[in-house]
Amino acid sequence: MPTPADRAWFDSSLPSTHVALRSDMRLLMTFLDGSDLATLIDTEPVYQEPVDVTEPGMWGGNQNGASYLDSDVAMLQIAALRRLQQHVDKLGSETYYGKELFQRGMQTLAIMTQLVSLEVFSFVEGHWETHLQAARTLLGMFQNKWAPELFAENAGVSSAGETLSNQCSTQDLKALEYFITSFVWVDIIANATHGPPPFDPRHFNYAPLLRNGSLTPQQTMGCQSCIMKAITEKCTNRRRLFERTTASSTSYEAE
Repeated sequence: MPTPADRAWFDSSLPSTHVALRSDMRLLMTFLDGSDLATLIDTEPVYQEPVDVTEPGMWGGNQNGASYLDSDVAMLQIAALRRLQQHVDKLGSETYYGKELFQRGMQTLAIMTQLVSLEVFSFVEGHWETHLQAARTLLGMFQNKWAPELFAENAGVSSAGETLSNQCSTQDLKALEYFITSFVWVDIIANATHGPPPFDPRHFNYAPLLRNGSLTPQQTMGCQSCIMKAITEKCTNRRRLFERTTASSTSYEAE
């Protein structure tokens, strides 16, 4: 079972069936055909156990809304979660910024995006909350340390590409935009279902990017930003109301 320290790192916070054959799809096809997906198979894995055990873990099926994992599979996943935490913490502690670190972050982010999709949309019991939290933490590193130019107001691949050309290619930046959109969409669904996580300034904050138009998911995956923004604002307001109510209740009890 996960230890209290493991749980402290947890964070519980569909695309259309009509696929439009337009230029927007090129980003998705580039990702599927490119090296990012091959990261899961062809390279020495950063975080391989959950990929290996996902299929064996499906033997229990989905019964009454719950899926069940073999105990050996569950233990492998717990061990892998601890490795993931160590890996992300190590990335966050690096004091240099350059192409190698950018690529390591991209590789880990690609794996997290795939694992979240496998666990959430395949109804397989796993640790999607932790994988989503890992993606949130990694994107916070991109936003605050590795590629802040990409997240500035009215930024994007075209405006940030020249600045970041010494760290990554235009294709890498397009893949990063895809990962961002994938994360935001899943995170919005999770927040609407389970409630938004506590705010942490070190983590990826996409709400301002949706408001000022810097994040354009409709160009990457066809998801309308106005819908994402509306759901995000409702979830944020609900969190603030909950925090105020909790603070008032605590203050009253103290008196």
